[in-house]
Amino acid sequence: MCGENPDHAVEDLFEAIENENYPEWNVYVQIMKPEEAEEYKFDPFDVTKVWFHGDYPLIPLGKLVLNKNPENFFAEVEQVAFAPSNFVPGIGPSPDRLLQGRLFSYEDTQRHRLGPNHHQIPVNRPKNADVNSYQRDGPMTVDENGGKGPNYYPNSFGGAEPDETVTPPTIELKAEINRHTMPTEDVDFFQTGELWRRVLSDEDKDHLVYNIVVHLGNAQERIRYRQCALFYKADPEYGTRVAEGVGLDINKVKELSEMTQEERVEATKE
Repeated sequence: MCGENPDHAVEDLFEAIENENYPEWNVYVQIMKPEEAEEYKFDPFDVTKVWFHGDYPLIPLGKLVLNKNPENFFAEVEQVAFAPSNFVPGIGPSPDRLLQGRLFSYEDTQRHRLGPNHHQIPVNRPKNADVNSYQRDGPMTVDENGGKGPNYYPNSFGGAEPDETVTPPTIELKAEINRHTMPTEDVDFFQTGELWRRVLSDEDKDHLVYNIVVHLGNAQERIRYRQCALFYKADPEYGTRVAEGVGLDINKVKELSEMTQEERVEATKE
């Protein structure tokens, strides 16, 4: 498809919207109380994990519907400044480390790409509220720039006041700030095993094993043993099928799976 028309996906989306065959997605949320997060079976803010639906059912929130094509691609698409720090008032970020990094980096990227006042570009402006802040000046300032009002806070000239009713939720942290290596633990393999046991169909499993075997089979034997031990830790059937596919001794794979990561590395050195 890409060889015939590199823009086939964009074209398909555009034509679907033009024909009023609007793409739509159901939007759900999962909600966990802070005190539950402290006691959950794994770190709920670890981006390599997902919250089980059985523990925290999906709550329907609404629908995302694409029902209008841009009239000017540059103005409405090229200049869009998405960033995870653009919160609806009252919503705050989680302590997820990946998100915390992106709260800064995405917005900073938009400042570099579109300028410090990219929030004034029509496609990025709030649609249902006036902006009341003390952000002033800078290249490409195209609004009234706060007029003759004060440009600092607090002030005694009737300037805008923070609305404490939409203050982001407080995050309580109990941690040591230090540079360290995260140890590999059994819980890191649990969800992979659940994916194998509860999500993948028999056909999915066949395809997964085939794809791994085709590529892993070209690796050195010690690397094959080390990797298959990790598959075995996730699920014995999973590890066994891959190990058999790449011609390994299952007993040795099982033995390696019971070791720590450091022991496993040492045992598979040349």
